[in-house]
Amino acid sequence: MMAFGLGVLLIMDLGARRNWSYLLFRQEVALNGLPLDENEITNQGLPRIQNLDDKIAATLFKEAGGEPVYTQVDEVKRMYKKLNAEEEKLPNSAQKAVLLAKILRENSLTYVERLKYHQVIAEAKDEDKAKEYTKLRENVDSLFLSAEPREKGKIPASAREISRSEMRQSIAHLLLSLYQAVDGGSDQSMQRLLVVVGPAQAVAALDNAYVIWQRGYEDLHALLIQEEQDFVTDHRDLIFEMKFRAEEIMTLADYSIEYDARITLRIALVAKEKELVDGLKKELASEQEKTGALMTRLRRLNEGLFQVHNRLFGVNEGNLDLAKKIKDIEAKE
Repeated sequence: MMAFGLGVLLIMDLGARRNWSYLLFRQEVALNGLPLDENEITNQGLPRIQNLDDKIAATLFKEAGGEPVYTQVDEVKRMYKKLNAEEEKLPNSAQKAVLLAKILRENSLTYVERLKYHQVIAEAKDEDKAKEYTKLRENVDSLFLSAEPREKGKIPASAREISRSEMRQSIAHLLLSLYQAVDGGSDQSMQRLLVVVGPAQAVAALDNAYVIWQRGYEDLHALLIQEEQDFVTDHRDLIFEMKFRAEEIMTLADYSIEYDARITLRIALVAKEKELVDGLKKELASEQEKTGALMTRLRRLNEGLFQVHNRLFGVNEGNLDLAKKIKDIEAKE
């Protein structure tokens, strides 16, 4: 009876311990999220993942939705596969580049870098997006490598080894950006982030995102101030140039008025010269007519003189003959 009683007490104690252990694990998951990977251990030196079974996982992800996972690294691998699947659905490299640029934009640390990826998404031509695809894919893969979602043998030798604490932070920030870009930032995705990484890391990821947004705002604000200063300087220079141009225009307007007056005077002088030339032409025509009549008259006088000359020449010849006859007569006498 004593042995039986002791056995009952042991069974009751074991059941109580199991319930207490389960509640403690649920509380730890609620605070710290899922185990980082299969190698994470508890304070007692036991693997954390041993307390996680399919039933508990299904319960944890009931409200978060999606496929249950056992570790944070598994969730990153799941999102990596989901990203690849979403990318495969897209028909061309241009649309794939947009998806990748959205992820990189959410992980950008400066406004300039964020603006670069935003331009790929919203402003670049399809052929330019297609050219950027390979580089964007490499950058996205680097983000996943920083969270070590794949086998260590596939990680480049140049990759920096990070601590488990840094890995938690990197995974939380990466999952937040993936939930935003791939899942559209739904309420379930935010609930899933809380389950996977825990409230502390989720808040830290959101704070980090806020810091990045704040830094982007500060960069944008500084850029706007600089552009405002440049605008004021350019505006002042333009005002001075406009005043100078206005003075030039006024001077040219005065020159234009003077030129128009000169043109008007020149037109009037040309008209008078034309009238004078027309009058001279008429006088010339009249004089030419008079000269023609005079020439006709002179020609007639010349003809009359020629006839008189011929007559005189005949008379002169007769006189010469008479003179010769007289000489001959006188010689005979």
